[in-house]
Amino acid sequence: MDELKREIEKFQEARLKVYQGQQSQIQRDVNSVEQVSRDHIGRWFFELLQNCDDAHATEVSLHITEDMIYMADNGVGFQHSAVDSICGAYLSDKLSGTIGRKGIGFKAVYLITDNPQIFTINGEGLEFSSQHTQKWLKENNFPTTHIPYQWIPFYISRSDEEKKDSVLQKLHNFKTVIKLRIRPGKMEDALKQIQIPEHVILTFNHIVSVSIHSKNNNIENYKLSIPEGRNKETWKIIDSRKKDNATNWRVLKTNEPLPDNILLELNENERERIKKDGVSFIVAAPLGQNDIVNPTDDYLPLHVFYPTEEKSPVRLLLHAEFQVKSDRTEINPKINDSKFNRWIAEKLSNLIIEFVEKSYDKKDPHANISLLKPWDNRNSHDTTKSLWDIIKTYAQKELLLSDSSGAPCLRFKDASMLSVTVKFNEARQLLSETEYHKRLIHPSFDINNDAQKALKELEIQHFDNDTLINAILEYAPQIKDKHEWLWACWEWLAEWLDEKQWGDERKNAIEQIGQLPIIPVSCKLKSGNELNGYIVTWKKDLRTISIPDWLPLKYIDDWFCDLIINPFFNKKNKQNDPMYLLLEQQNIRKPDNKTISDALEKAIKDYWEKPSDDPSRFFDFIFNHSKDDIIEFEIFKDCPILARFDNKDKWVKANTAYFGHEWGNDILEELYKGIPSVAWAKPNTADKENEQRILSSLGVVSYPRILVLNKAVNKSDFPESYFERQIVELNKIHKQKNDHGGYIYDFSVSETNFDMIQIANLSEKQAVIVITLLSQNWNYYKKQKEDLATYRPGRCYKVRSELINSIWWDRVLHVLKPPLCNNHEPVELSRCWLPNHNTQNLIGELLPVINISQFGDNKEIVANWLKNEAKLRTDIGEITQDEWHIIIDKKLPSIAIDGKVDDAKSYKIKRWYSACLEQLQEMNNIPEGFLSKCRILCKRGEEWQYLNDQTNRYFLDEVELGEIFQKDVWLIDLKNDLKGAVKKYFSIDSLSSMVKKEYQIGEEFTDDTELAYESLNDVLPYVYVWRSQKIKEADREQLKEKLKNLSIKTVKSITVQYVLSEIKYQKECSFCVKAGDIYIAETQEPVIAQALAEVLGLKSEMEFYENLLRCNNDEERRKKLLQKNVSDEEISRRLREFSEFEESMYVAEPAKLDPAREPKTSIVSDSKLREKPTRLLLKPTLTSEIFESSQITKKPIQADTTPVHSDVRFKDPNTAQYKINNTPLYSIVQSGPHAYSGCSNGRTIDSRPVLSQEKKDDIERIGRDFAEKCLNDLGYIVRQMPPQHPGYDIEAQKDGETLIIEVKAHLKTATIIDITLPEIKKSQDPNWELWNIEHLDAEDLKEVTITSYKTIPEEALDARVFRLDLKKCSPK
Repeated sequence: MDELKREIEKFQEARLKVYQGQQSQIQRDVNSVEQVSRDHIGRWFFELLQNCDDAHATEVSLHITEDMIYMADNGVGFQHSAVDSICGAYLSDKLSGTIGRKGIGFKAVYLITDNPQIFTINGEGLEFSSQHTQKWLKENNFPTTHIPYQWIPFYISRSDEEKKDSVLQKLHNFKTVIKLRIRPGKMEDALKQIQIPEHVILTFNHIVSVSIHSKNNNIENYKLSIPEGRNKETWKIIDSRKKDNATNWRVLKTNEPLPDNILLELNENERERIKKDGVSFIVAAPLGQNDIVNPTDDYLPLHVFYPTEEKSPVRLLLHAEFQVKSDRTEINPKINDSKFNRWIAEKLSNLIIEFVEKSYDKKDPHANISLLKPWDNRNSHDTTKSLWDIIKTYAQKELLLSDSSGAPCLRFKDASMLSVTVKFNEARQLLSETEYHKRLIHPSFDINNDAQKALKELEIQHFDNDTLINAILEYAPQIKDKHEWLWACWEWLAEWLDEKQWGDERKNAIEQIGQLPIIPVSCKLKSGNELNGYIVTWKKDLRTISIPDWLPLKYIDDWFCDLIINPFFNKKNKQNDPMYLLLEQQNIRKPDNKTISDALEKAIKDYWEKPSDDPSRFFDFIFNHSKDDIIEFEIFKDCPILARFDNKDKWVKANTAYFGHEWGNDILEELYKGIPSVAWAKPNTADKENEQRILSSLGVVSYPRILVLNKAVNKSDFPESYFERQIVELNKIHKQKNDHGGYIYDFSVSETNFDMIQIANLSEKQAVIVITLLSQNWNYYKKQKEDLATYRPGRCYKVRSELINSIWWDRVLHVLKPPLCNNHEPVELSRCWLPNHNTQNLIGELLPVINISQFGDNKEIVANWLKNEAKLRTDIGEITQDEWHIIIDKKLPSIAIDGKVDDAKSYKIKRWYSACLEQLQEMNNIPEGFLSKCRILCKRGEEWQYLNDQTNRYFLDEVELGEIFQKDVWLIDLKNDLKGAVKKYFSIDSLSSMVKKEYQIGEEFTDDTELAYESLNDVLPYVYVWRSQKIKEADREQLKEKLKNLSIKTVKSITVQYVLSEIKYQKECSFCVKAGDIYIAETQEPVIAQALAEVLGLKSEMEFYENLLRCNNDEERRKKLLQKNVSDEEISRRLREFSEFEESMYVAEPAKLDPAREPKTSIVSDSKLREKPTRLLLKPTLTSEIFESSQITKKPIQADTTPVHSDVRFKDPNTAQYKINNTPLYSIVQSGPHAYSGCSNGRTIDSRPVLSQEKKDDIERIGRDFAEKCLNDLGYIVRQMPPQHPGYDIEAQKDGETLIIEVKAHLKTATIIDITLPEIKKSQDPNWELWNIEHLDAEDLKEVTITSYKTIPEEALDARVFRLDLKKCSPK
């Protein structure tokens, strides 16, 4: 009973002597245990399970409370001799085998507890306690700085402890119970290790049941068990955590003896154990449906009884007693560094292959091989890689695979896996008739990726795509009669080709297929290469037309035809079908029109490669079938036709021949006159019209072809100035694209030209022909007038491309010289003109104008072509400034001058100067003095000369001065409005600007002055009106000031002296202008008009001013302005503006009207408006429009805008008469300035002060009442709407008809009224009307007038300010 206690005391005494002999050992003992514990972090549960298994326990029970864990087993119990090993760090009572040799597993618990207790049989137990150890150290006079409590055991009584611990008491029947008091905060870490996978239980030698009983919510209760034991191949594991808690495992377990030479590496204790028990191995995998072995879900850890941190290379549970590190996490030493571990690995690999072969099931012949699929990441783990390499070696030697029938009889080295990329079934069928079949593994491997991956990693031999290609090539001729096999070849090849990427990969595949004899023709198999040069089709569907034998056609066998027609050739979307694409690639075609056409094209091509004796057969066939739809003429451009060639008959390609005079095309023969080797098509049938149609379709043309002479031309080969022109264009394009690659210096483009025609050598007549043919056949030439040029910018390595003018087209534009008018020297086409009428009149004689009459009946189409396609210029505005410089400086001086110049010639030259100057004014950025160095035609007296700026030249801007100085100076005489342009561009001063005038003014005639002032004052307002149309708004005030301050005086005489340099002349004159004042010696209208024009600097308007002066009254002057298209409204507005009507400090008040007179409809008298004392100011909201001058009196007012409640009286709707007006306002009212009045703010004649809102409301009410009265008189039932009702004021009904009426009411009259947005919107209603009611003022003698408007014209409405002009509306 006291054996355990004695062992404990014995150990304590031994340790006491150690410490007494070397006290520092205490610290070393503490450190060693802490190190061992850290090495075993997270492995305490596995270590204790292993201890249970070592104690031959079959059942382990774990009980968990809030702070305690109890682990009980039914093994042999704790041995007294184990005290030394469980206390020491590197001692153990076990034999030093592969597991537990160090005896340190128990130390893993010290990471979670500092008070482990072990209870065993006979009521005994021991514990390790820090508190007890500290006391023991003190009793033995040791310091307590370091407490090696893990080394010092203390005896405890199991019986006594059971009395205090109910859980321990329940575990009384278990031989061993380990009680762990968990450190605070460590329970969570402890529980993490308790959840173990079910397969762990397979690796123990004795344990068949592990149960977890927990009162801790952080872990579930569960039980693992092997209820039927370990003595069968299939072990059932019950795992209570799983829904279907039973899992069957196929297990191969064995204990193998160690060879003697390996045993010698071990110590004596290890040798004894292994000799007794051997080395244990387990290979296991779960069973699935039908008891077929399945791989594990993941690559499990390699087990040495329990999991290590080494990964298994295959998806099997593997256990073997490898040598491991002290913490049991890694194989140590490495497999290849230890004979022992190497032997273990080889034996384990052999067992794996044995297990795989035993797992074979004929229901699923591939399933067992999938167990060998290796871990992808194995090469990064030394142990995993080493073990896989050994497994691979054993598999290659020993593994048996199932053959095509499913029998596991193929040695790995003799087997091959089908590794084609498409159509496995067809591939197997294809190989079934060959010797390859004997080595082929079972078809189930074709569809299982895991098994395929395993075999590939084991480096099995493959039957790949190339194998099938070789098999077809080798065996097809031998088994040609097996149609199913041949069709399988086609099906597989179609899919194989379809997976190839377009490019070299697909091209190579097509070349391989072309070598295979798979096309059944005339009961033989031919390859595509053998049939090259033929189109393959079938006879069954051929048309009834006769197919000549010389067409390159071959016909497939009927059985093959039946397989391909409907499924592939007649199906929709066949272009995407792989089989159709393969048939098409093998040149197997449906016997349709295109097939026959292509065969004919091929026959023609073959003829030209090897000419035969009968070239006529091709055109005859085409001609005879030209009305059938089998002919596609465009592809027979090379068809041989008979042609006249250098006066001999010759067979030529159709697309090289031309229609000549035999076909009525004399114009082309004329163009090619004298040019040899031109092929002229000859008529060869009686049906010439049909023959010409066919020849045209074959490419015979009636115009010169454009030929590509060289594919690429560089700078040195370019003709004429083509390079420079295109470089300019390319750089423009380059710049527009914001390409920063640098300037373009060179490019390449194809050289093109007319067939056998040199543009530079053409006569004028031939040039006409070329232009005619270009215009008539532009659809052909237009497609070829541009070529793609390749170039590389200066700072760029990337080659780029851009469309530019073709060389032939550039030659047409810049070399071809057409006939010109007026004996003009010949110039290239691009410089020629087709001027419009205006340009021809102005400068046509100076331009190279094409003589369009030379083109006869074609002149219209040619003219259009020249303008639209050749881009010939037509308008004078297209002349560039440089061209104008040449015309003025070179062209005009070349015109011969023989002394005197006739009127016609001088007129033309002056007209050309004028045209030039007018155009330059329209251009931008023309520098001043642009033509100053040019020689200009000038006149002095009767002499004409072209003079440059070295001679004084003057612009004749005043006739009078010209008459005075004409014999003294050189003058250029052009239109006066070009005066500024002559100065700017010719740098020629005007004569008037250079002549100094000195006046002597005589005595004033006062009476005549008053008369002249009155005449001038009468026209100044109308001059202002006229000039206001010509100037900017900002300049009108300055003009008004100038006119108002203008004075005129009549004097006895005026003498002027003209001084130009040293030349002086003196004469009497009729007027002069000094300091803005006019002095006249004559009072006639022309003199005053001339003086006024000079004041304004507008001599060109002198005649108009004279006309105004000759008018007798304002009405006549108004008519003059109306004739100048100045509107009546504008005239009135500007007259008032000139008279400062709106700025007056007076207000107009109405005088009493004479009842006998109707108010006039004219505006305020124009003459009264010009009376300077009369300055009228109207308030901003009230202005009069129509009133008589006799009604105006002048009354100063205060600047006050407060509403005035004046005593306004209205006509009574019950007694007053009214009338309905149907006359448009524009026929009775002259427009003029308007103001607001009345409730509707209409513009009216009323000139009373501003009305209050109350009075405005009264006006509206009275207007409504008059409208209601009128409607009642018309038989309507009337309902007035509330004030401010949106859109209308009155609703009236009669006979089912409804009117909605908006009323505008006024004291006097109104022509412009305000209108609201709701009223504008409501006006779209067909029942809406606008009623304008006028003359409501009781003092107004006119009847109340009602005018109704049904529609509002768009031009009458100013929607920006919501105003309506009734003058532009028509009454209902």
